[in-house]
Amino acid sequence: MKNWITFITERIPLIVYALIVGGIVWSSLIIGGQGFQTLNFIIGFLGLYLFFCVLRLMDEVKDFDKDKIAHPDRPLPRGILTVNDVIGSIKLTYGLMAIIGLLITFLYSLYGGLCFLLVTLWLGLMYKEFFIPKWLNQHPLIYAISHQILMIAVAAYPAFLDTSFKGSEKIFYMGLTMLGSFFTYEVCRKLNPKSDPVLGTYLVAFGPFNTFFIVLGASVVAWFGAHMLNMSYFLITAQLLVVISYLLVFIKPDKYKIVEGLASASLLIHLWCGPISLIGS
Repeated sequence: MKNWITFITERIPLIVYALIVGGIVWSSLIIGGQGFQTLNFIIGFLGLYLFFCVLRLMDEVKDFDKDKIAHPDRPLPRGILTVNDVIGSIKLTYGLMAIIGLLITFLYSLYGGLCFLLVTLWLGLMYKEFFIPKWLNQHPLIYAISHQILMIAVAAYPAFLDTSFKGSEKIFYMGLTMLGSFFTYEVCRKLNPKSDPVLGTYLVAFGPFNTFFIVLGASVVAWFGAHMLNMSYFLITAQLLVVISYLLVFIKPDKYKIVEGLASASLLIHLWCGPISLIGS
C-alpha cells in the first residue's frame, strides 16, 4: 500500500485531478442547462475521476520503456511498482468503469450510461492503440487526434446524466473548446528543448515551426467552441496568451516553462468555463 501511495502522490495528484474533473463536470451541468445537481455531480465526478486515473495508469505502462531512459526517477522505472502491478490495477479499474456504465444505463440514465460506456470503450481502444500501434506511431499527429477527440464525449457525459436531457449543441461546443485547450496543453507541456529524443515530443517530430501551427490549430478549435458558447471574451484571451507565448520557443527556448504555465492556466479556465461564466451574470 505504501508503494501505491507513493505512486499516486507522484503520478496521480489527487487535488490536481479533482480540479480537472470538478471543472469538467460542473461546466457540463451548467452548459447543459441543468445547473448544479448534487447527485449528477457526484456520479459524473466519480466516473470521470476513474477515467483520468485509468488513463494515467495506461500511459505509465505504454511509456515505461521511454521513461527508463528519459525519466528514470519516475515510480515505475525506480521499481516502486512493477508494470504487472499497474496492469492488474488497470484491468480492475477498467472493469469497474464498465460495470458503472452498465449500472447507470439500466438503473439511472440511458443517455448518461451509454455515453460513459462509449468513453470506456474508446479508452480501451486507446490503450490498445486501436490495434494498429505501428502505423499510429508513424503518424504522431493522427495518434494525438485519435486520443484527444474523446474529450467531446467526456464533456458530454455529466450533462447526459439528466434523464430529460436530449442533447444540445452547446455541449458539443463545450467539448470542442475543452478539446482544443487540452490539445494545446499536451503540446506545450513538452517543449523542453533538452528533452531526450526518445520521448518523441512534438518538437522532435515536427520541429518548432510546425509545432507552432499545431498549437495554433488546436487554439482555433478552442476559439470556435468558445465563440459558439458566447464565452469568447475570456476563453479566447486565455488561449491567445498561450499562442503568443509560444514565440519564446523561437527566441528563448529555455523559457519553455512560461508557455507550459500559461497553457496550464488556460486549460483550467476552459475546464471551469461554466462556473466562471456565471460570475457577474
